[in-house]
Amino acid sequence: LPSNELFTDYSELLHAVQRFEALATNFGADIIFIAAGADGHRNDPLSHLHFDEHIVAKAMGNLFSQDTFAKLPVLIGGAGGYRPDDATPTMWAETVAWVAQRRTEW
Repeated sequence: LPSNELFTDYSELLHAVQRFEALATNFGADIIFIAAGADGHRNDPLSHLHFDEHIVAKAMGNLFSQDTFAKLPVLIGGAGGYRPDDATPTMWAETVAWVAQRRTEW
C-alpha cells in the first residue's frame, strides 16, 4: 500500500496470524515469541497502519485458543512504536493481558 493510505483492514492482520499459525505448526515450534510492537498503532506518526491495541492484542491472544500452541511456552517482548508515553506501553500491556487470559482458559 502507498504510505499515504491508511490501512485499517483488520481481517488482513487476523489472516496473517492464521498464516503464521500454519507455518509454526508445520515447523514444529516449541516456543512462541511475540514481539509486541506498536508500530502499527493508529496514533503512531510514522505508520500508515491504523490498528488499535485491542485488535492487535486479540490477534496475538487468539494464537493460544488453538490446542496447537496452548501449552507452549511464550515469551513476549516489547518492540517498536513511536508513542512511548501512551500507545506503545498500552499496546504491550493489552497484548500481555490477552495472551494471559487465553492461556488461563484451558
